[in-house]
Amino acid sequence: MESFFFGVFEIILIDLVLAGDNACVIAMAARRLRGRQRFTGIVLGA
Repeated sequence: MESFFFGVFEIILIDLVLAGDNACVIAMAARRLRGRQRFTGIVLGA
């Protein structure tokens, strides 16, 4: 039972790290866009 919770915690932690990484990549890609294009890029990238 203890190993199950450790496994779930590990999956959640990995998911959070990868989500943060994706947010950084989307922000770097969208930073050079202007106005509406930036908004659209962020929304579609997320």
